[in-house]
Amino acid sequence: MTTALRPEGVNLIAALTSTGQFLYTVNCGKTNGPTFGFFLMKLCEHFDAEDHHWRKSTIFMVDNAGYHRGTVARDII
Repeated sequence: MTTALRPEGVNLIAALTSTGQFLYTVNCGKTNGPTFGFFLMKLCEHFDAEDHHWRKSTIFMVDNAGYHRGTVARDII
């Protein structure tokens, strides 16, 4: 057994738009519902600043991670 400390993981959450924008955040530790929810909130703020009607023509595609299906993500989108 070792007593060495293991650094926390680094995770990237990213979005790619059909116009080629690559939007991302880098996080320490595991990604969970609140972390993903915060990213979605910031993403929505970014889209709101560009076009207030973005929701009419936007589709979010995510994989099957549990935090993508959680109540935090569903409440934001």
